[in-house]
Amino acid sequence: MAAAAVAASEAAGEWSYWRALRSARLGALLAGNLISSIGNGMIISALPLLTLQIRGGFPAGLAIAMVQGSPYVLATVLALTLGLGRMRILPRALLIADSLLRSAAFILLGTLAVAGQLTLWMLVGGLLAGSVFQIASYSSRRLLATEMTGPAGQFAVNGLLGTSSSVALYTVGPVVGGITATVASPGVALIIDGLTFVVMLGAVYFAVPAKRQPDAGRAAPASGLRILRAVPPAARLFVVVFCFNLFYMPVDVALPLLVRGHLEGSGTALGLIWSGFGAGALLGGMATILLRRARPSPC
Repeated sequence: MAAAAVAASEAAGEWSYWRALRSARLGALLAGNLISSIGNGMIISALPLLTLQIRGGFPAGLAIAMVQGSPYVLATVLALTLGLGRMRILPRALLIADSLLRSAAFILLGTLAVAGQLTLWMLVGGLLAGSVFQIASYSSRRLLATEMTGPAGQFAVNGLLGTSSSVALYTVGPVVGGITATVASPGVALIIDGLTFVVMLGAVYFAVPAKRQPDAGRAAPASGLRILRAVPPAARLFVVVFCFNLFYMPVDVALPLLVRGHLEGSGTALGLIWSGFGAGALLGGMATILLRRARPSPC
């Protein structure tokens, strides 16, 4: 059934996964995304473990909540400014800025942790400043990848990005991060995460040619609020995604406390539990190829 779906899509002019992977530039960008996603997955396990080591007398739950939430504060402000307003930054520039900033921040924080000089407030401040472009860069990856293929490759590219990111972020990364934190230290996991963004930076330079800024005479882009009002399905999807993340994020705080406290598990155990999230995402991503046979309809 899956083979028939691929054959039908290619007959209609759509890209298959394999065709997308055969493109050198697109493949480099996808590889950079995969490697940096593994790095991000590593700190899912490593950051809570590091927080519990350096929190001192600070309440454990509140300390983990601060550390887990700090990367999203300034990043959300910037993402909302870009998404709901008219200001636009070229996706390539956003991804380069994010790679540079995150690599520097995590290598520095990891080095301080290994040296025993990192404090809780230094960790919170470093994550706050080092993740400013994090959310916007996720959209930039998709925009850059789909620009390389055009409309015919959008399904394949988004499927590959979603599948590889889910596998790396929730299946491979947390296990590697948990093992690294147990065998070496959580600080080493942070350093490795920073190095993965050096790889991402190189992939962007190789895969994506620089573009000029849009001409000053061109019409300003529509604001995100106007688009949400004009496209009701987009507004409904925005609400669904917001509510999902609102009710999901407490798991990031509760799970490390449960594993390290009541379950008395190690960092490796925490990583293995996180990988359970990725197993379902992997199956779902692999099954998306079957959606090629479904007729699209409005929400």
